[in-house]
Amino acid sequence: MAGERELAQADYARAVALESGDVAFFVQSAQDFAGPDGYWLDAAIANYDRAIELDPNSPDLYMARAELHARQRDWYPAFDDYGYAILRDPYNPEYYIARARAYQLINDDEAALADFTAAVELAPDNGEYYYMRGLAYSTMGQELAAREDLLVAEALGYEQATYRLDIFGQR
Repeated sequence: MAGERELAQADYARAVALESGDVAFFVQSAQDFAGPDGYWLDAAIANYDRAIELDPNSPDLYMARAELHARQRDWYPAFDDYGYAILRDPYNPEYYIARARAYQLINDDEAALADFTAAVELAPDNGEYYYMRGLAYSTMGQELAAREDLLVAEALGYEQATYRLDIFGQR
């Protein structure tokens, strides 16, 4: 088994030497390494490092690397990369949502709420964003604000908000 792994690594090294300037190659390699089991996350991150060297202005590359760091629970580089992505594209609400979810994983409710609010401000007709912010308010014990956001989410057609309002008697 170790022999196969060494051969695969050698093949990969040869491919990198041939494709060293191709961002798409490194992105695809990173995605292949990341996989569902996450066994090769360090290799995936290294591929995103190289892709970012080649294209330092791509917010999507920073987001992808941030998500890998978050999967490893390596929070400092994850939040650095979320921040770099947002600096490069401050108008993409999905970036704020991703960082807010990571903040929730480390129980930083205030920071999560700030990012959910930024997403709501950027996309005020997205019911899911109101729903997520409403849940964040609820986690913080701010039930009135939670109810208001859930009602907006419901009015915007986000069905999970209706379910939440019904189940928890927040009507």
